[in-house]
Amino acid sequence: MVVLLGVVGYLVFVNKSQEQTLGQQNNDTNAMPVNNVAQPTNNNAVPNSNSNSSTATWRTYTDTQNGFEFMFPASFKQTNFPQYPVFSDDMENSISVEVVAKKFDPNKIEGLYGPIENPEKVQIGTKTGYKYLEGDAGCGGSTVVTAIGNSTLKVTFGACETGVNTNDFKPLYNNQELIAQILATFKFTK
Repeated sequence: MVVLLGVVGYLVFVNKSQEQTLGQQNNDTNAMPVNNVAQPTNNNAVPNSNSNSSTATWRTYTDTQNGFEFMFPASFKQTNFPQYPVFSDDMENSISVEVVAKKFDPNKIEGLYGPIENPEKVQIGTKTGYKYLEGDAGCGGSTVVTAIGNSTLKVTFGACETGVNTNDFKPLYNNQELIAQILATFKFTK
């Protein structure tokens, strides 16, 4: 998780400097292996049928290999790591989406510093997810984990406060309404 937060912070810095534009457990045993990275597709402003008007301008990220898609605000720009995508805005907020090759166990959720006790149950699409907060070195995140096939889907809503005018800065991990809105757009196809 420390590496993840460091990488997210680095990506936000790189993105700013380059000015890029940027549940129920699923017991599907036919899931694709996560060793091969999915090629994401972005569909411009195609809201799903159950989205409300506030998501009408959002974009869609689709991972066909792992069988999921979700919508994110158009102000967030996508960067692809070799293993997973990161979406960030101009205020140092980010959304990272990672499929971890480890079977999900809601009773054994691990964070940066060890086991997570009493994570909050949340909806992520039609599944139950488990949300927890943590951070390190000026960066923090609200992470939601759930099962996806024989793996774990990990969605982190993060922010680093370094180099930001803190009077105007609103960390994404504190915006529970936006997080819930993004989580509600998740669709699972496998």
